[in-house]
Amino acid sequence: MKIKKGYLSSRKHTVEFHHPMRS
Repeated sequence: MKIKKGYLSSRKHTVEFHHPMRS
């Protein structure tokens, strides 16, 4: 479950990073 949490955290980080870049 620790890996799943890290995966979600990493995915959220990428989304937040691409969000401002794409806007």
